[in-house]
Amino acid sequence: TDIAMKYLADKFREMKDIPYAKLSIVMQYYVRVYELSQEKNNTTLLSNASDEGIRYVSNLLEQADSQLSKAIDSFLHYCLAEFFFAKTYCDEGLDSYYYAVKAIEEYDMSFSLFNIKLPVYSSKKMDKYPSINFDSPSDLQSLAAYLCNTYGECFSKAARGCSKEKDIDWDKNYLKDLQQKAIFYCEYAVKWSETDNQTYLRNLGCALEAHYGEEGYTTDDIRNKISETYQRAMDISIIDKKESYKVFYTWLSFEHRCADRIFDKHISKDKKEIIRWLYR
Repeated sequence: TDIAMKYLADKFREMKDIPYAKLSIVMQYYVRVYELSQEKNNTTLLSNASDEGIRYVSNLLEQADSQLSKAIDSFLHYCLAEFFFAKTYCDEGLDSYYYAVKAIEEYDMSFSLFNIKLPVYSSKKMDKYPSINFDSPSDLQSLAAYLCNTYGECFSKAARGCSKEKDIDWDKNYLKDLQQKAIFYCEYAVKWSETDNQTYLRNLGCALEAHYGEEGYTTDDIRNKISETYQRAMDISIIDKKESYKVFYTWLSFEHRCADRIFDKHISKDKKEIIRWLYR
C-alpha cells in the first residue's frame, strides 16, 4: 500500500475545483507503472510507461499556474518521482544513478509540501553506527516511516548505480555519503514503523551490505547485524503469509557470500578444487 498516495487522496477530499480530467490521466500512468513494477521481465514496458508518465507530468508542471494548490503540486511531484524511481529498475550504472538522483529531487519537492518533519541526515550521526540517537517520530508516524524508506531505497539505488559505473572517477566520499544516507533513512523507517515491516528491513539489510562490502561478510558484529536484519524480514514475511522469495533469496545470497569467505580463508587451494569438483 502506498501510504503517501493515500495521504494525498485524503487531502484532495478537502479541496474544491480539482482538475479531475488531467489528474485522472496522471493516476492512470501511476497505476500502470506500479502494476508493471510488480511483474517480472517487463522492463521494456515499465521503461516506456515511466517515460510517458514523466513527459505528461513534466508538461503539466510547466504549464501550471503559480496558484497550484499544495496538494496537487505535491501529488504531481510525487508521481514524477515514482516514475523516475521505476526507471532505476530498467537500467544499470550511470543511467540508474541519474534516475535515482532525479527521483530524490522530485521526492524532495513533494515531501516539502507534506508538512511532516523527517530526520535530517548528518555524517556525524553515523560515526558510531549502529548506535544512532533517533529523533522522535512525527505525529504521522506511519507516513514518516514510509517516506524514510522511500528516501533510503532511492539513495541505495543511486549508490549502486554509482559504484557500477567504473569509467567515472567518483569521489569516494561522495559514494560513501550516498551509502550512509541509504542506511540512515532505512534505519529510521524500521525504527519509526508502527509494526515490523519486512520491506523496510530488507531494504536496510541491502543498504548495509552495499556499504560494508567485504567487511560485512567477514566482521562478526557487522555480519550479525546484516544477517539478523534479513532474518527479521523473513520471519515477518512467514508470519504475514506474504510472498517471501525476495527476502529469502537476498538473505540466502548474503549467507552464501559469507560462507564463501570462510571457505576461501580456511581451506587450501587443492582441497577447494576437490570440493568444487564433487559438488559441481
